[in-house]
Order: sequence, then C-alpha cells, then structure tokens
Amino acid sequence: MKFLEGKKSIIASVVLVTAASAAVLLPLFVIAFFGYPSADDFSFVAPVYRAHLNGEGLFGLLKASFDNAVWYYRNWQGRYTDNLVYSLGWGTAFPKLYFLGAWIMLISFFAVSIFTVTCFLKDFFKLSKARAYVCASIFTLMQILYLPYPSQGFYWYTGASSYTLTYTFLFLLGYLVWRIGRDGGKPRYVAAAAFCILFVAGSNYSTALLGIEIMVLVLALKLFMHGKWKIHLALTAEYLILFGVNALAPSNGTRLGAVEIMSPPDAVIASFKQSPVFIREWMHIPVFLMLLAILWLVLPYLGNGGKYRLPLLYTMVTFCLFTSIITPPFYAGSTWGPGRLINTMYFAYYFMLCSNMIYWAGWIKAKILDKKSASVQSEKGVFSDGYMLVVLAVFGVCMMGCLKYYSLMSTSSTGALMSLVKGEAAVFKAENEARWALYEDPDLTAVIVPDYSVKPNILYQDDISDDRTDWRNTSVASFFGKEWVELEH
Repeated sequence: MKFLEGKKSIIASVVLVTAASAAVLLPLFVIAFFGYPSADDFSFVAPVYRAHLNGEGLFGLLKASFDNAVWYYRNWQGRYTDNLVYSLGWGTAFPKLYFLGAWIMLISFFAVSIFTVTCFLKDFFKLSKARAYVCASIFTLMQILYLPYPSQGFYWYTGASSYTLTYTFLFLLGYLVWRIGRDGGKPRYVAAAAFCILFVAGSNYSTALLGIEIMVLVLALKLFMHGKWKIHLALTAEYLILFGVNALAPSNGTRLGAVEIMSPPDAVIASFKQSPVFIREWMHIPVFLMLLAILWLVLPYLGNGGKYRLPLLYTMVTFCLFTSIITPPFYAGSTWGPGRLINTMYFAYYFMLCSNMIYWAGWIKAKILDKKSASVQSEKGVFSDGYMLVVLAVFGVCMMGCLKYYSLMSTSSTGALMSLVKGEAAVFKAENEARWALYEDPDLTAVIVPDYSVKPNILYQDDISDDRTDWRNTSVASFFGKEWVELEH
C-alpha cells in the first residue's frame, strides 16, 4: 500500500485522467473534419460567400460579416452576439475550414470547465491541485460524453455557437463573479467579467435570462449580507442594459410574429411541468457513478466550504434557475425548444446535481460531526489523494460496463469512433462534396440532390426538403445563386 500513499500514485491518477480525456476527445476532434454546413449556416454567411466569389480580400470578408450582422439586428432579431458570431462563420463559405467551428466549441467548453472547476475547488474547498483537476475532469467529460444532441452542441456551427459557446461564457462569468467577490475588484477579473456579460447578454434568451437571474440573486445576497456590492452592481447594470439592447430591438417583433406565443404564467407552469421529465430521463447509471466519484473527492474537504445553511432553499433556488432555461421557448414558441437549447439545460443539470449533492453532504456532515472535526482540512486514510488511483480505476471499469450495457452508441465519443470506423463519416462527407459541386456548377440554374445515404448522429443536423419553398431550400438556393434547390423525391 506504500504506492497508494506516495506521490507516484497521485501522478499516476493525473496521467490516467489526462489520458482518458485525450481518448474521449480525439474521436470528437477527428470526426469534425467530416462535417459540413447546414440550415441556418447558409442564411448568415451568404454575403461572405459572395464577397469571396467577387475576389474581395480579408477586409472585404470582414466588412460583409459586420454588415450582415447589422442587417440581421435591424430586420430579424436583437441577438447582436449571435448575429455577429453567425456572420463570422466563414467555414460555411470555405467548407474545408468548417471543422474549426467544432474545434472552437470543444476546446473552449473543455478548457473553461476544467479551469474554473479546478480553481474553485482548490481555492474554496482547499482541495489539492491534483484532486481538484481529477474532479473537474470527471465533471467535464461526463457532460461531453452524454450530451443529448452532440451534432447541435459542437458540430453545427450556428446552433453550437449560439448555445454551447454562450453557456461556456456564462459558466466563466459565474466563476469570475465569485472571484471578484473573494479577491476584490482586480481589473483583470472585472474586465473579463464585463466581456463575458457583453457576449452572453446579446445571445439566446434562455442563457441570457439565466445570467440575469444569477447576477440579481448574487447582488441581493451581497446587499443582505452587507458585502462589497458596488462592483457587482455595476456589472449587473451593464448586463441589464445590454440585455435591453437585445430584447427590446424592434426587429424581434418580426420573428415573434411568425410563432405561436404562450402567456407568461402558462410558460412558467409548462416549464415546471417539463423540467422534472428531463431530470428523470437524464438520471442514469453513469450519472450516479459520477456523483459517487465526485462525492468521494470532495467529502473530506466540505468543512472548508463554510456554513451550509437552508439546504432545502438552495435546492429550490437552483431548481428554479434550471427550470427557467426553457421558459423563453415556451413563451415564444409553445415548446421546450430545439436540441441546442436542451443541451444548455443538460449542462446546467450537471451543475445543479453536483452543487446540490455537495451542499447537502456538507450540511449533513456539519450536523453529524462536531465543529472541530467538521473543519478538518486534510484527508486521511481511504480518502487520501493516493487512493484516487483506485477510485478512478473502479470508476473507469464501471463506465466501460455501462458502454456494454447501454451500447457503444450511448456516448458521443464512442459514437463518433464507430462512425469513423464504419466509414459513415467518410460517406457523409463525400455526399456533401458531391452536392457542393452541383450547387457551384454555373451551368445549373436549379439543382435537385439525392438524400443522404447515411446520417451520422454526431454530424447530421438538418437538411433541405423536397419542397423548394422550404426556408432551408431557399437559404441554400440564395447562397449559391440558384433559382431553387430540391431534395430528390
């Protein structure tokens, strides 16, 4: 057992988690090379494509992107961040570069989650750096592995940039707000928080609304506890102003006029009815395994997290925040929203589960143990850092068993790997390239294309239809300068 008590075991644990992360992410990065634009991608990048065909340089492409973003703000939606990020999706105009969008989503989400969770656990609960990193890795990889709609979460640029990337900035904002409250208003933290607010407040309303709720709750808590609140008040004011620029844009009326609107009370009620359904659907064996692993990692340090007051209230507040994510789509469309929004809810679900488990565990521990033992700052025995290797080994074996139980297609990583090995991804790319050649053929004024023979779950998001008046068809036709395009009957 000396090995488990030494630094070699800790190093081995870090190496094992890092290797597991690489194994999970590698197929996801590789399959990105086989992705192609679809749906809204064509709508927002048509001016850039035309500028490219006209031989305009980098400045011309940038001007086309910014002009297009302004046009969409004035005529379609107030989501200024989305309008700009969509218009900068040059991978649609240059499909060989389309993979970069997925890489940006994966790298940013993974890096921000690992960094923020590691730093928070290390600084707040006083976990060792290795222990915090292991915990953050498990938390992050599980979200990537079991994402409900991976194609919309990472591989479809328009959908992923609006939701996954925005949630990533919101998650970073949450960490920065906590850091500012702890360390004071250091300029680099305040500037970073202000930029995150600029990004999130101008994006989709579900994530933006969640951010407002969090900022207001934190401000109220600071005022109630007589904490330092002036910097947070300024940041909250910035958020509200920028969200107003988004939500009050006159062009939003155009979009809302095309959908069925639900009354605000009905939207709230529908949200509270639907959110428990998602919780029940997403609570499966791998999630329980994750919770057990994270509990083992943090349990000895819970006494360092301060007092765990009113745990039931904490659960109610976090559940309401989680539920509020689907309130905007219920209000604006009488539904809980598309897959890309459900992905955002899934990310928030993991945070709600883990934070509640830690909060309740801390409350129970404080009630059972006396004050002296509850404030112990070092782990001993089976909870020592050296035993992480054993815990990780058991966790890994159990996760492999889950793959056998649920099938290899149950995770995004193994699903991507299977698609690559079976050749589905290669066929999907080849058929897209064949379509692209037809679309760019100057001799064709109208194009009929065959349906895909394969539709990989990781890559396929949407397609044109056999109705040439379908908005997806008209977007593609406008992009390539055709009279119409149609899917073969």
